[in-house]
Parts: sequence; C-alpha cells; structure tokens
Amino acid sequence: MDNLKIASILFSAFLLPCLPIGSERVALGQIPQSENRLPEQLNLEAMIARQNEYVEGLASSVKNEKRDESWALLQEGNLRSSFASQVGGDLESIDCHTTRCGIEINLAASESPKAALDQQMKITKWISVNADCGYILIPGQRPTSIAASKVRIYLDCARH
Repeated sequence: MDNLKIASILFSAFLLPCLPIGSERVALGQIPQSENRLPEQLNLEAMIARQNEYVEGLASSVKNEKRDESWALLQEGNLRSSFASQVGGDLESIDCHTTRCGIEINLAASESPKAALDQQMKITKWISVNADCGYILIPGQRPTSIAASKVRIYLDCARH
C-alpha cells in the first residue's frame, strides 16, 4: 500500500467525530469497556489499534534515524522560518535527522468550525509548498472541531 493511500485512510479515519457503538457514542481513539461487544466494536478496536501502530511506527522511524547535523539544521531552520511567515502559531517541535522529520504543531481553540478548518488548511498548504518531501499529516481531531489540539506531520525526504 503506498503512502498516499495510507495517508488518505488515516485522514478519513480522523475525520470521524465518533461512531455509534450500541447505545453509546464513542469518540475515535476510545474503546468501549463493555464485555458484550458487537462485531462493529471489534472492527473499530482493530482499526484504532492499526492506526496507533502506524503512527507509532512513523514516530519511531524519525527517532531511530541517524542525524545528519548539517541537513537536519538546514531543514529545521527552513521549516521554522516558513511556518512563522506563512502560518504563525505554536510550532512545538521540529526534529529532522538524515531523510526524515517529525513536526508537532499545537492548534489553539477556534471560534468556529470554519476557523478551525481554515487553520488546518493553512498548515496543509504550508507543508505541501515548503517541504520538498513526501509527508503525512495527522490531525489530532476532526478538522472542524473547535477545541485545542495537536497536529503531527511526518516528512520523508529520501534523497535519490
């Protein structure tokens, strides 16, 4: 499965505010504790586990890669500078190594769903224009949610 397809699956999954589970509604990422789970609940649990495993794998691939100091510092500086001028906000961290980077952005609570979506679209445009790399953007919640959250971006800049 190629990265674009995986990113699409992840993005679609994170867009779901919650799924009906029996008589309760469960937010994505939470697993009902009931002993009597329906097949849909088991499928949801398996999907959440796969998503979490995939995201952990992305983070590990960055963390475990040897650091090329000159490349990493250049990438981190360029990304910080372009983020400040094009997006603004709370860029929590950028961690580049040799061909991969992990980025965490804190999103402030928004006044409306439209403002929340605009904020996420601004980040998507920024990373697609300023990173000459493949990327996967993982929102912390639905893009139209007005609550504060965190966006994680993983870059793969493998040089051929």
